[in-house]
Amino acid sequence: MRRIADAVRSGNRDAEIPPFRGGPEFARPVEYARRRLLEPHPEDPDWLGLPKPLPTRAYRAVQLALTSAAAWRYGLRLALCMAIASAFVEFPGVLHDLWIPTVHSIWLPLTVAVVLKPDFGSVFVRSLLRAVGTFVAAVPTLLVLVAVPRGWAAVPLAAFFGGLIPVLKARSYAMRTVAVTPLMLFLFDLTSPQPSGELVLARLSDTLLGCLIVLVFGYALWPGSRRIRIGEQFAAGFRALADYLDEAFTGSRDVRARDRRALHRSLDAVRVDLRQVQAEPPPASRTGAAWWPVLGALDALVDTVTAASVKVRRGAEPPPEQAVGAMAADLREMAAAVRDGRPPRAPDLPDLSGEDVLGEAAAQTRRLRRTLPL
Repeated sequence: MRRIADAVRSGNRDAEIPPFRGGPEFARPVEYARRRLLEPHPEDPDWLGLPKPLPTRAYRAVQLALTSAAAWRYGLRLALCMAIASAFVEFPGVLHDLWIPTVHSIWLPLTVAVVLKPDFGSVFVRSLLRAVGTFVAAVPTLLVLVAVPRGWAAVPLAAFFGGLIPVLKARSYAMRTVAVTPLMLFLFDLTSPQPSGELVLARLSDTLLGCLIVLVFGYALWPGSRRIRIGEQFAAGFRALADYLDEAFTGSRDVRARDRRALHRSLDAVRVDLRQVQAEPPPASRTGAAWWPVLGALDALVDTVTAASVKVRRGAEPPPEQAVGAMAADLREMAAAVRDGRPPRAPDLPDLSGEDVLGEAAAQTRRLRRTLPL
C-alpha cells in the first residue's frame, strides 16, 4: 500500500509494484488499486481522484459565483465590511478624535478580508482568535523591537518567527496569529519611518478595529449570519446515499465507484459544516451537537450498504429491487424533510428482517430516521 501511495503522490505510473500475495479479503482491493495505477484509463479523469481539467473547474467556479446565493451573500458582506474599513483609512481624523492610533492603509482592510475568508471556519471565533493572538504577540514584539537595533540584527528573528508559522498554524488560528504578528512587525520596522512603539500600537489597533468591524457588521448585524444551514448539506448527503443505493447492487463498477466518491465528498462537506457550526456561540453550537449522531448513523449506513454490495458481487443473492427502491425513496424523503425542516413522512418499507443482504441496512435506515432532530 505504501508503494502504491508513493506512486500516486509522485504521479509515477511506471512504478514497479509486485502483485499482492495474501488473503482474498485484502488481495482483491489492493490488486484493483495496483492495476488502476499501472493501466490508467484516459476516459476516466477521476481514476486517481485527480482534479477535473482546468476549463471544467473554471466554468464551474464562474457558474457558482453567478448563481449561488451563498456566494452573493458572502460577496455583499465582504463588500460592506471592506467599505467600512476603507472609510476609516480614508478619514483617519475620526479615529484621532476617539484616541485611536493612526490606521495603517494595509492592515485594517487586510484584517477584514482575512477574517471573513469563507474557508477558515466560524467568523465569530476567527475574529476573537485573531484579536487575542495579536494582543498576546504585540507586547513581547515591542520589547524585542526596542532591544534589537534596526538592520541585519532583526533578520534572524524574522526568519525564526517565519519558521514558526507552519508549526503553529496547525494548532490553532490564534497561535498562527501569534507567529505572523512579530514577522510582519519586523519586516515593516525595517522600512517604516515610524518609531517601533507607534508601529506596534498601529498594528494592534488596526487588528482590533478590523475584528470589531467584522463582528458587528459582518456577523451581529448581518441578516442570516447566525442562521444554521447544515440542513442543506445533510439533505445533499441523504440524496447522495440514495443515488449510491440505486446502483450498489445492479450498476457497473465505474458507476458504483463514481457514486461512492460523490457520496464521500458530500459527507465530508457535512462534517466540515458541523465543525464550523459547533464553533459558533449558542444556540448554533447546541444545534450542531444534536446533528452529530445523524452523521454517525449516515456513516454506518454507508458502510453497511457497501458491505452488502460486496457480498452480492461475491455471489450472494441480490436483494429485491422493490426493497432497494423503497429504501432509496425513504432516504430521499428524509432529504426533503431535512431541507424543509419538517418531520419525515411515514416510510413505506417492506419487512426485510429476514433478508441476509439488506436486513441490517434496513434496520440502520430506521435508526437513522429516529436520530433526526426534527
